[in-house]
Amino acid sequence: MTKKRNKLEIIAKILDACRTPKSKTKIVYECNLNFHTVEPYLELLQRKKLLSAKKTEFETTNTGLKVYMQITDLIKLMGQEV
Repeated sequence: MTKKRNKLEIIAKILDACRTPKSKTKIVYECNLNFHTVEPYLELLQRKKLLSAKKTEFETTNTGLKVYMQITDLIKLMGQEV
């Protein structure tokens, strides 16, 4: 039985995946999401300036990278795997 990921884990996965520029399609497949699910996350991360959109690709910003590191530290502190 697989456990359901929480929002922070999904955000961390997207930020990690986008360390190198990725299209929405690549994000969907790499993060194991669907197009309906990924859209609100991409919008949120762009609004918070954690992701930047360049043409058809998304890339993690420096602030996004710092947030990613903080999320992974928190997840590890809670005794879970990233």
